[in-house]
Amino acid sequence: GVISRPAMVSPLTDAARAKKLSRLMHGWLSEDLQLSLPKLESTKGRIYTFAAFLGVLRASSPIFKQRKALRDLAVRCPLSCRFPTTHTGKLIHYEDVHVALGEVIDTDDGMNNDKMWRFLVWIFLGNGGHQHQAWKALRNTWATRRYVKDRRQALSVLRFVSTAVCRLGGVMKVIGSDGLDKKFRLSQDRFLWLCDWHDAVPQLVAAFQESPESFRHTLKSLKGLRGDLSQKEVLIILGASRQRRLREVGQSLLPFGQGARNGAFVFLGIPLKQGKAAAQYYERELTKHCKQLEEAVRELFPSLPQNMCQVSLGDIEPCLCGAFIYAKQVERLRKTLPCRWTWSGHRSDDCWAQVEKLPVPAGFIPYGRDGKPESVGSGAAAKVMAQCPKKTAPVRGQLTKR
Repeated sequence: GVISRPAMVSPLTDAARAKKLSRLMHGWLSEDLQLSLPKLESTKGRIYTFAAFLGVLRASSPIFKQRKALRDLAVRCPLSCRFPTTHTGKLIHYEDVHVALGEVIDTDDGMNNDKMWRFLVWIFLGNGGHQHQAWKALRNTWATRRYVKDRRQALSVLRFVSTAVCRLGGVMKVIGSDGLDKKFRLSQDRFLWLCDWHDAVPQLVAAFQESPESFRHTLKSLKGLRGDLSQKEVLIILGASRQRRLREVGQSLLPFGQGARNGAFVFLGIPLKQGKAAAQYYERELTKHCKQLEEAVRELFPSLPQNMCQVSLGDIEPCLCGAFIYAKQVERLRKTLPCRWTWSGHRSDDCWAQVEKLPVPAGFIPYGRDGKPESVGSGAAAKVMAQCPKKTAPVRGQLTKR
């Protein structure tokens, strides 16, 4: 049957709840993680609190190791150690972003039909699929390696995905990312959207070459890519590219999702804004804070390299959304910790045990205390996907059936 549409993130209009979360974040960073912060009840206090959040995640990462900065930390952030692919503090350190750059966007210069189609498959799979396994299974197949004006490419991807979902027993065991729309990728009214995306590849590339505005306008004409969150997934990856032209398109006007808007309200005191002018509003307001945040990160974490102290609009948008999730995890964790957080002594095992008990949000990959991912079942899932059909495609007579 038809699966209902997902509920979207609601605007946080409760000022008391916002104040509680901001105080919780400030208290956790200043008391448990022992960072020297000014009082929260000021613009400087909010700037330094959010800068401390960005910096402590960057310094604590078990993946992108900053050894000198880590040695100088009073307390390493346990939530960054538990969820290092998402609690990163920096856009290009999000696993979905740096893998997309290495596998799709920055493999060669410019934008062409082949790259655009591979990028759209990456987006359709939910940033490459759960732990990027679906992408790994598809990336070197006829369906994705080169763009061909043949709808059977899109249908081959859909056949692979639907088969993998049936064999693994769940959409989110194949589709990745944390967007609320991902679990509905295979719903009846959305199943063939990928075919429309495939048809539009030449048009998208032409629009990309014309101007950032033309590219965004063409994205908005396609079902599944016209919403702010869907566009953000596309643009934020392009904005992190090492190539200037791709960065220009991605960074031209980044949509701000509701999660980021809520985070801006809670942690930076920026009033909520809705409507068509919201993107310009948040770009204007948050751009004002970039230099202040950089200076605060540099002051709080002097051992971080200069490039790790930089703060861009692309860093701020996902990290505001991430800070909202982080604060709610801190809220839950503080209720169960047997004492103030510690990595040493006889209570350290009890503290880490409470971190391991935290629910794993959609799209997050938990890591153990040893700094390695807890990939339970991922090997079995990869074997199942390896056996799913990737080369077989429907005959041409089936292509008109919807």
